[in-house]
Amino acid sequence: WTVPGDADVGSDHFIRGEADWLKAVTELDDGNNNGSFNGLLVKRRNLPDLTIPQVVPASATVKLETRITFTATVKNQGSLASSNTSLEIKDITHNRTLERLAVKGLAVDETVDIVFVWFVENVPEGALTLRFMVDPDDMIAEEDEFNNAFEVDVVIEAAALPDLTFPEEDPVLFFPAEPRVGEAVTISITVVNIGTNASEGTILEVWLGNNVIATVNVPPLGMGEHRVIDVQWAATEIQSPLEDIPIPIRIDPNNDIRESNTTNNDMTSTVTFVQPPSAVLDNLVVAADPTKVEDGGKVAVTVSIENTGDNPAIITITIKDGLTEVGSKQAITVPAGGMKNESFSITLEGTGDHVITVTVYDGDEVAQDPAGKDLVESVTVEVTAKEDAGSSTMLYVVIVVIALVVVVALVFFMRRK
Repeated sequence: WTVPGDADVGSDHFIRGEADWLKAVTELDDGNNNGSFNGLLVKRRNLPDLTIPQVVPASATVKLETRITFTATVKNQGSLASSNTSLEIKDITHNRTLERLAVKGLAVDETVDIVFVWFVENVPEGALTLRFMVDPDDMIAEEDEFNNAFEVDVVIEAAALPDLTFPEEDPVLFFPAEPRVGEAVTISITVVNIGTNASEGTILEVWLGNNVIATVNVPPLGMGEHRVIDVQWAATEIQSPLEDIPIPIRIDPNNDIRESNTTNNDMTSTVTFVQPPSAVLDNLVVAADPTKVEDGGKVAVTVSIENTGDNPAIITITIKDGLTEVGSKQAITVPAGGMKNESFSITLEGTGDHVITVTVYDGDEVAQDPAGKDLVESVTVEVTAKEDAGSSTMLYVVIVVIALVVVVALVFFMRRK
């Protein structure tokens, strides 16, 4: 007979024996089948008794994605040394065993501290209970099997993680605000960390359609810190004026940083490209002075042209006498919104009307006014023959002789009077 473990210790026990207790035999007297002993004293057997008097901390508040260290004290308060066993740490709220740690055999009244480091992850936010239990599989017979556990209340809070995003006010600015086609653009992007922990360095991508037009580094940011990232964009993809071109921007596109929120890492801004600056040449005026010269004489040709556009014009002016080029100037700058005057001195040979034609070139092409008319203007100069030098001398002599005759006649007449 094995004395049951729950038998009272230190008190007398009544033991009774009974023959033919199933009444299988018919007897003359079945009242004398019982025998009893009323003096059995049960003593306590020497056994270990493992218990956990404390766990430090006894309660805790911890954030996700962080570590917390618990120290559980295991003691053998029994009357016999214990053998090797284990300590089980279990999240009893979610019925999940977190760890099993070895516990050496303990002498009577010996204690040992068992350290459990928990990286808190994959658990819902809120309250839970951790149970520290020594000898969870009941491999050791103990004096008391009901003092092997210690429970710790833990509150799980949201992880202390960075959260990279864009501010609500002016997250993206373009310089210039409305660039012209062909003009480079600076995109100023503000990145802010609104999380509860510092961020590591990462990258930022700027997109146009399906293409990445820029990839730049974003430095580590502390909690609440922001940084303006300037992106230089040549904008050669834009060939004509366009309104509200979408420019998607993505922080940490490869998810290299663990964040509390990754849905706010993308945004799209827009930019409008306007017509590039251009020169508008107009009002070509040509004048000649004088408009009548002798053969071989010089004429001053004045050319005036206006630029009503918003970009300087570099032009070439040529002057032809009929089909012959008699003058040319290159790399003439006509200022935006201004006027340019140029003068040419040309020599005309051959009598008759000379048509002086002035042509303005923009590069290799004849420049045109806003109406599409070629900037070509003409002026006519009359060229006369030179007077003969001999005839002029004879005429001079005749005039002198006549003058002398008149003078002699007057003298003679005055003397006769």
